[in-house]
Amino acid sequence: MKKRAIISFSLLLIILVATLVLAVGGGGGGDPDTNSNPEEIQATTITQIADCEAPTMLRERVRCRITARASTSSIEESCRVLSSEKRTACIALQNRASPCYDETASDKALCLRRNAGLGAGQLNRFAAEDRREYAALLMYELQERIEKKHEQGQLTDDESAQLITSLIEIKQSLLKGEPIADVRVKMTSFKQAYLEAMSQ
Repeated sequence: MKKRAIISFSLLLIILVATLVLAVGGGGGGDPDTNSNPEEIQATTITQIADCEAPTMLRERVRCRITARASTSSIEESCRVLSSEKRTACIALQNRASPCYDETASDKALCLRRNAGLGAGQLNRFAAEDRREYAALLMYELQERIEKKHEQGQLTDDESAQLITSLIEIKQSLLKGEPIADVRVKMTSFKQAYLEAMSQ
């Protein structure tokens, strides 16, 4: 049974890596109107972030941030559903891993593995929780690619919000320790929608 779970998780990571390789686009992020007064941008962004925390539904918070072009929130969405202790550890992991996304592809992978408690070698020899954290960290790049497509006008607010919400729900499932079979179903559904959207 344990061997089967390890194989299932390895298959999930293969699907994830295949999605990363097949995906179109690059890293994400972009400043709002760079010709505007920086103080005005900061004041506007703070107001928009506060407003985006109000909705109770995940998809609505995500959509609000997309339309407001506010990339931060008071708490990482994938960490919100965790217990208080795990939420703190999750946020710390996200913060530690953040600089990794600016690295080259091979350095990025090593940096993310290090932050998730993984060293070099086969993934199946590491603790399941560490492998789940690593998979969740890999998904952040997919979110950036969706945001970039949106900024380029190639995805609508609703398309982007739906894709990012699905991605966050997968990360939440991984971090909560839900059965890999359930995570795989969500990942397969997301992969199909993601590839269709990114090929537009």
